[in-house]
Amino acid sequence: MYRTLSILLLVVVLTAAACSGNDDTTNESGDSAATDLAGSDTGSEAAPLSCTDPVTVGVVMDLTGGLSIYGTQLQRGVAIGMSYASGDGVGAGDVRSYTVDDCETRVVFADDQSNPEVAGVVARRLIRDEGAIILVGSVGAGTGSVLRDVAAENNVILLATIDTPGGLSEADFDDNVFLLALSQAQHAYATCGYFAAALGAHTFVQIAPDYPAGRRAAAAYRAACISAGGEFVATDQLLPTATIDFAETISELANDDPDAVLLTWPTGGTGSLLESAATGFPTGTAFGVTFAPDAIVPLFFDSAVGWTSPTTYNFTSPNNPANDYLIEQVEAAGSTPDQYDALGMNAALLAVAALRQSGGGADPGALRAALEGAEISGPKGRLTMRATDHLAIQDTYIVTLVNTDDPGREYYEMIATVRPEPPCLLEGEAAARCG
Repeated sequence: MYRTLSILLLVVVLTAAACSGNDDTTNESGDSAATDLAGSDTGSEAAPLSCTDPVTVGVVMDLTGGLSIYGTQLQRGVAIGMSYASGDGVGAGDVRSYTVDDCETRVVFADDQSNPEVAGVVARRLIRDEGAIILVGSVGAGTGSVLRDVAAENNVILLATIDTPGGLSEADFDDNVFLLALSQAQHAYATCGYFAAALGAHTFVQIAPDYPAGRRAAAAYRAACISAGGEFVATDQLLPTATIDFAETISELANDDPDAVLLTWPTGGTGSLLESAATGFPTGTAFGVTFAPDAIVPLFFDSAVGWTSPTTYNFTSPNNPANDYLIEQVEAAGSTPDQYDALGMNAALLAVAALRQSGGGADPGALRAALEGAEISGPKGRLTMRATDHLAIQDTYIVTLVNTDDPGREYYEMIATVRPEPPCLLEGEAAARCG
């Protein structure tokens, strides 16, 4: 109980410091832009959705390529979200139709094969031939970057389910794009806040891959841990992405006797890094690592059993009607929900909320206004789309990994729920939006 209260109090403090002077539930004009979908606690209700012609949402994800394990989840989650919003069945096929209130909403799925060129082709086809006014996707950084560009070029809304190397709420911001996935900064604030408040960690070291996303992650963790009162006692170790032998680096860092080690390594060699860290640092060292989707945990995380750190989503963590529905539907299909199931369901609910607020209209400006400040109640609880930088403020979960082989994928012991809110980090001309 003490640990839970400590982390929640620290996150409140960090949130207040990060957001002072900004009202993140208002649009640029200062007017309230909150949109309610069943279950949110704003106290307002959007009018029922009505449209003369069907509206179309296009979903781009990998169904046959190297990331198809995630793309299948995203497709499933979007369909379950539309079922939840409409009361219709989940449906099947590449084109599915749902009656939301008094409006036919078509969802068209397209396979990008984790190929950026293909992603561009199918996204443009969804807009040109299918009339998609909202895009959702994708599951790879390369294809996600292409969707960002297509949305900007064609002035359509993108509900992004993966961040880009430059950061959709940082250097890669576009006002047509809304980031549903947690940003690197959100991961960092969740980790550093917990380590400082609950574990009393004050000294940190870090290992990260030396490429754009890795360097951005390292910078985010450094900023977040310093904000939480921490100190870095060694230079960040930025290593080539092909590194598989971490022994020398870890030996050097262990000499600095840090309270916590940040392993921001979202690339190959993860298993080797975790094993080397687990054996190379003294007992009692805290390890900061964002736990992977459940489908990947058994492959790389055996050495991390006993570690406590954030996870974006595990179906056992939230307790709410939307998550119950997601679990019910996925279990009926013979599986359990994973991270992209939750992202897909949130994307569908957010699309419906925006369409309700815009009266079913396709105007991008009206949809942007509806999404800036929108609130939904999804499988991760209340999600609020921050108006300034289009970052989804949402729950994440501090968990302890207790096993990697449970047949029902119940891998974690729940420790705390937090809502990390980093400061607005927009760059260039967009920085003025931060206020």
